[in-house]
Amino acid sequence: ASNPGGAATSDEALLTVTPPVPVPTSAFNLAGFAQATTGGGVIAETNAGYRKVYNAVDLAIALADKKGIVKVIEIMNDLSLGYNEIPADAKTNSEPFRAHTTPLLHPVLLQTGVSLIDIQSKNGLTIFSASGATIRHATFNVKSSSNVIIRNLKFDEMWEWDESSKGQYDRNDWDFIDLGNAGTAYDVWIDHCTFTKAYDGICDIKGGSYNITFSWCKYTGDDGATNPNSWVRQQIYALESNK
Repeated sequence: ASNPGGAATSDEALLTVTPPVPVPTSAFNLAGFAQATTGGGVIAETNAGYRKVYNAVDLAIALADKKGIVKVIEIMNDLSLGYNEIPADAKTNSEPFRAHTTPLLHPVLLQTGVSLIDIQSKNGLTIFSASGATIRHATFNVKSSSNVIIRNLKFDEMWEWDESSKGQYDRNDWDFIDLGNAGTAYDVWIDHCTFTKAYDGICDIKGGSYNITFSWCKYTGDDGATNPNSWVRQQIYALESNK
């Protein structure tokens, strides 16, 4: 070592390198069957793999990615995604939006229709909302995919009275989320989501799908006890007016 005042040679030095602390199984410290799940990871909003979704067309484009570029999809606002209420541009090549079973009785769903949204052949994808946005009139159909996170979304308005089976609810097959319907899904983490009353399943796990964790989700049902215009009450009023 030297400076304007002179130079000196130090004693021999020993450099000690401390091994790094192992990275947790999950970058989010998740405990559960899906603990290996990291989704699309933590990437900057300026990254090409980060997509902000404001409407059905934005969502269709983001989910239609077949090159694995899109890793994070942020839902920026509430989306009503029934098949009759989304624009034609969202239905291009019938992917990822498909028409779900046709509604029979609920006055709103008769107008909006219901969509089946295929989230398929993904490996490493996060779909989330920072604001807790609501997805209405649609099923997220996650199939042939792994390492998927769905976080902080509310799923709503997917129920009607089932007169055809007298209340058995086996005709329409509407779920808020399907996992593994026509293609196994694994390493799926559904976190901080809110679910209202569904026609069939809040989330159906099918086709041998595995390593799935739900954490900090809410199941609120219908608010008809306090809301005279609740989703179920709207159906009841429609039935009463057309006995």
